[in-house]
Amino acid sequence: MSELISSSFEVREPILRDELRAILKIENDHSFSQYVSVLLKVGLIKLFQNGIYYRPESDSRFSKLEPSLMDVIEKKYCADYKGFRIGSALLNQYKFTSQVSSNYEILSSNVSKNSRSVKVFDGKASVNSSKLPLNKNNYYYVVFAELLKNIEYSDYE
Repeated sequence: MSELISSSFEVREPILRDELRAILKIENDHSFSQYVSVLLKVGLIKLFQNGIYYRPESDSRFSKLEPSLMDVIEKKYCADYKGFRIGSALLNQYKFTSQVSSNYEILSSNVSKNSRSVKVFDGKASVNSSKLPLNKNNYYYVVFAELLKNIEYSDYE
């Protein structure tokens, strides 16, 4: 089983619960939870946060290193055109400002529509629900609209 996990995921790569389920091919929820529990006890994977796991480093000196928060956010909220960073990070990405926020602000359609803004990862990230479902067809239109909304914070006139 360790070969299957090591061939499917890189060290310190965030692993979502659904990805792990697809690799292990276990349909029953109870059986899957027990299997994940065994994988955690054995040390093949470690828990980052509820529903997010990672493969730890094999070297004991680096075994406490976790995946980067940006990798986790990218995989959980932004992958497949489902979301993007907003605010100063978006302006910085398109060279409208040199400011970079230490907090992560995300606009995503991969969060409950009933919640406007959710603080995640001990308050280091704020995930806002998109007013419309983001997909490949409308992604860049929404990014452009978000840029226009925040252009007043640009470093340029």
